[in-house]
Amino acid sequence: MEQRKPIISLIVTVYNLEKYLAACLDSILGQSGNDYEIVLINNNSTDNSGNICSDYAARYSKIRYFFLDGESVMWRAHRYGLKKAYGDYVWFIDGDDMLTENAYETVVKTLRKTRTEVLFARFNTFLEGSVASFTDIPYETVYINEHSKDEALEYLIEKQQPVLPTWRLIFSRALYNDIIRHEKFTELMCNAHQDTGFNVFILVSAKSIHYIDKAIYNYRVRTTSISRTDPSKKILAYCKVLLMYTRVAHDLVKTEAERNFTYAYYKQFLFLLSTIVCEADAHWNQVICDDIDNYTKAIDIIRDIVLKKDFFFVDKLISQGAAIALAAHKEYCQNKLSQISAAVKNKGGKVYLAPIGNVGIFLKTALEQQGLIISGFFDNDQVKDGMEIAGSVVHLPTIAAEISANQPITILIGASYTSVPKQLKQQFISLGIPESDLIIIEF
Repeated sequence: MEQRKPIISLIVTVYNLEKYLAACLDSILGQSGNDYEIVLINNNSTDNSGNICSDYAARYSKIRYFFLDGESVMWRAHRYGLKKAYGDYVWFIDGDDMLTENAYETVVKTLRKTRTEVLFARFNTFLEGSVASFTDIPYETVYINEHSKDEALEYLIEKQQPVLPTWRLIFSRALYNDIIRHEKFTELMCNAHQDTGFNVFILVSAKSIHYIDKAIYNYRVRTTSISRTDPSKKILAYCKVLLMYTRVAHDLVKTEAERNFTYAYYKQFLFLLSTIVCEADAHWNQVICDDIDNYTKAIDIIRDIVLKKDFFFVDKLISQGAAIALAAHKEYCQNKLSQISAAVKNKGGKVYLAPIGNVGIFLKTALEQQGLIISGFFDNDQVKDGMEIAGSVVHLPTIAAEISANQPITILIGASYTSVPKQLKQQFISLGIPESDLIIIEF
């Protein structure tokens, strides 16, 4: 008898996750429902992950197990999983994360009812050790599910564009098959910051988007997570993703809403790049510059007036090369922070950063190199309240007025999400902090 095609292919990627893999697979296998498959990809693990994969595959017919040798590049495992998946929809799962209870049932019911091309939902974050992580932002379903795709994208930009790790979107294979018609560009995209880049392309290419206001995924943040790469690799990845977003915004989107959505992520990654390059250490060398220059040529962007105005950093990459562009951007960013530092020093009092995250950590280092002492962080994430990150304590915004009552205070607000600084500023004002004590860091 011919096997029925699964509704969802859950592609679980594994690299040296022997400590977490069983819990991940158990969280899937314990779900209600029968119409799914698990495509388990061992990305050349060197620990006991392979034996765990083999054991589960032998015990559960829903699991199809594949081993990849060679370099353990995450997107290589994702692409292989997509080729092997049979389902109408695809959902990537990191092998150290877990599904929440009844997540699959919730997702399948929604997919059957809406037939949407892309589905996303809330997630939980749980931390191991003093690490900085992104947090979930809840959205109002009425502004997404009851509106057109373009209207939904516009709402997401205004509210806050969602974080888009690989596991965030559940998307149809038909949509994916349509996207990979741009085969050369898709390959180039995989060579950049692949998770967010690919998911942005998925969202702007979809005809329909649906949101579930319920947590369906448990995201584990570890001190050894792959995302915590060194600054030089981040600079390389960020430059590539900026080039990729520029190409999407100029050549591949069809509507103004799609372009604006892509541009919002461009600005996000430009801010991330800026926080790294404004440190005293160079964080890049000629090898990285050559890699960026080769990628610039391959992605083939034509300079124009809009590029010079809105995508100015990419224009400089194209016209002057990575070495000159990065050095010039570093000088520009350091000058910006130098001006802020001078103004804050003259004022006196304690200085705090908001929010915490990789951006906050890099800004703290860069500002301290300007001679500014950072007393701590403010962040809305209650899980981080009281946690010491980068040598400074994280506080909830609600105690800002209490701290400021005892001494002068300045709160520097720097976030890669374009809507966040304004929202945080308004929150601090509502808590009694004078607007003159709030400075938004812009690059």
